[in-house]
Amino acid sequence: MLFAAFLQRESLASFPCYALLTLVTLAIHAQKYPDFASFWTGTDQHRYLEAAQAWAAGDLNPVHHHYLPYYPLLGAAFVWLTPWQPFLLPDLACLLASLAVFQRIAGRLAPAWPPAAAALCFTAAALSGRTATAIWVVPWSTTGSAPFQFLALLLALRFA
Repeated sequence: MLFAAFLQRESLASFPCYALLTLVTLAIHAQKYPDFASFWTGTDQHRYLEAAQAWAAGDLNPVHHHYLPYYPLLGAAFVWLTPWQPFLLPDLACLLASLAVFQRIAGRLAPAWPPAAAALCFTAAALSGRTATAIWVVPWSTTGSAPFQFLALLLALRFA
C-alpha cells in the first residue's frame, strides 16, 4: 500500500526527502562504526540488543528478554547482517514508513498542499537537532511503533 502510494507521480517529488533521511541515518551510523558503545549505554538499549541477539541465536532464556518481543525481533532479523547495530535497517524502515504515512495524513488534513510539502515538514522536524535525529537513530522501541501510531491517526481520520 505505502510503496504503491509512493510511486504515484505526486509522491515522486518527495524522493529527495526520503533520500536525505536515508543518507543522514547511514552517515550517522558510518560515523559511529564500529564503536556503537554510546548507543548501548542506556538500560533499554542494552536490553534490546541483548534480546535481539538472543532471539537470533534461538535463546529463549528469560534472563535475556526483559520487554515484549516486537522490537527485539525486528533487530534479531538483522543480527547476521549488521551485528554491531542490528536495529539500523528496521529503524530506517520505520522512519521512512512514518514519513510515507505522515504524507497521507497531511493529504487528508490539507488536500490543497502537495505531498512534497508534508515530506519536507517531516524531514525538517526529524533533522531539526541532535535530539530529534537521535529519536530515529538510537534504538528505542518507540521507533518501531511510530509508523503504527501514524497509521492509527490516518485510520482515525477516515472516520472523522
